[in-house]
Amino acid sequence: MSQPATGVPDLLRARAAEDPGAVALRVGDGEALTYQRWDARSNAAARGLVDRGVRPGDRVALVFGNDRWADYAVCYLAVLKAGAVAVPLGSRFAGAELDRVLAHAGATVVVRPGEHGVEATQAALWVAGPGELEAGQPGGRFQVPVGPDDLAEILYTSGTTGLPKGVACSHLSLMAHDLPTDPVQATQAGPVSFLHAFPIGTQAGQEALRVPLRISGRVAIVLPTFDPGELCALVARHRVVRLQLVPAMAHMIVVSGAHRDHDVSSVRRVILSSAPASPALFGRLAEAFPQASLWNAYALTEAGAARTLMQWDETRPTAVGRPVGETEVRIVDETGATLAPGGTGEIWLRRRGTPPRAYYGDPTATAEAFAGGWVHTGDVGHVDADGYLHLTDRKKDLIISGGSNVSSIEMENAL
Repeated sequence: MSQPATGVPDLLRARAAEDPGAVALRVGDGEALTYQRWDARSNAAARGLVDRGVRPGDRVALVFGNDRWADYAVCYLAVLKAGAVAVPLGSRFAGAELDRVLAHAGATVVVRPGEHGVEATQAALWVAGPGELEAGQPGGRFQVPVGPDDLAEILYTSGTTGLPKGVACSHLSLMAHDLPTDPVQATQAGPVSFLHAFPIGTQAGQEALRVPLRISGRVAIVLPTFDPGELCALVARHRVVRLQLVPAMAHMIVVSGAHRDHDVSSVRRVILSSAPASPALFGRLAEAFPQASLWNAYALTEAGAARTLMQWDETRPTAVGRPVGETEVRIVDETGATLAPGGTGEIWLRRRGTPPRAYYGDPTATAEAFAGGWVHTGDVGHVDADGYLHLTDRKKDLIISGGSNVSSIEMENAL
């Protein structure tokens, strides 16, 4: 009898045993990574890390661009199999900011492709490439024991208002997930391909990485560099069923007209997340992908699996969905008191049964943002009588004019 999965490597091992030759991940038209290959390569790389002195709890920075998603996926699983803590850092981190993040995380290892150019600038830091870690190592099963409450990864936020914060996630936090009913999966014959261009090291990118591990029959296709024409060409060549985009990418697609140059009729669902989307954008997406249902999602790195989701409804233009699964939403006033439906205040999120995340090495910020087991999002909104969450603005982005609060989102939508 198989044991229940307690960590992300368990998910990969289960898929590799179930359907070893199935493709899990494809980078554009390039490398295709099967479950079996992903499992074997990450076992070898994990052995390489341990042989070089990596011990449980050590922080291992993974510095990769989107063109190396397959190598990144291998090394990310290798870090978890080695019992260490993954610190995924995409190409947006460079120079002095990268040095600050490495120092803050206390990273002792940087794994990166040879061409990235990261140097060991700290005495305790050493650098290796994926090939170096895998070289000469067997690909058989390998796992350093870890506990569900042990730290698994640290995701660094953008740092738009200061130094990036590292969101610390346990293995239990990464395993918490609610899967809504998916009629596309139920009616699709064969694998369901979904395409995204989320950067490495973001919450959206991490969730996209785990989709083919959580759900049988999913193939993740990563766009190495975002380009509307190449995205639509990949959709046509691989008969992509789902698109997962941020609103800025969706806007570039419809403005470019690339959807008219390629057959995108295979797309059955388009999901927007990570930022507010205007009603006008959904209207243009409906014209660009007439066979697809359009969806809106709301989630944060700090909130983990807690999120809302809905099919776009023009009668609720500011809505970002209802809570998914065990997600709970509260709207509170300045004192923290819960407001009745329709009342506008700060949005708090949590997922029942999941321990809250934390800011790594920052107990003061953790106490403020995760007080009482809720994520205090800093976003402003309300819940209507039907349970839909409506996003108004970020608290810091509200404009006070003539004594009244003016939403920057409303202004952008009007423009």
